[in-house]
Amino acid sequence: MVELKKLNLKNNNISAIEADSFLLLNKLKHLSLQENQLTKLSNGMFSGLIALKFLDLSVNKIQVVEDDAFLELVLLNHIKFFDNMLTTLEKHWFRNVSRPLKMALSEVNCEQKSYNGTRAEQKYNCMNLCWLKHEVS
Repeated sequence: MVELKKLNLKNNNISAIEADSFLLLNKLKHLSLQENQLTKLSNGMFSGLIALKFLDLSVNKIQVVEDDAFLELVLLNHIKFFDNMLTTLEKHWFRNVSRPLKMALSEVNCEQKSYNGTRAEQKYNCMNLCWLKHEVS
């Protein structure tokens, strides 16, 4: 498992993750916790995920994020947060992220017209993205 690069835990009814649960997954780059029952992101929850670049926390019930929950995710560049119960995002949560962070905060329906001029419209799920920039000293 130490060589694992992608882990999909989508729709597993996970309500909590203990600190250090991912400690041995230091090569993991993609983690999906989508469609679970998470309510809180605790300090140490993502410990060991030093190579993680993509984190999907969408469609949970997250209400609380402890200040150091993302502390070790220095390479993170994409996080999905939509369909949760958060009302604010704090910049200091991502203070150790070393590059701009693409963040999906909500899903919206977009319409796209076909190229042949017909009015046939298809609906797609599009993400409303927000970029956070951090100054690196």
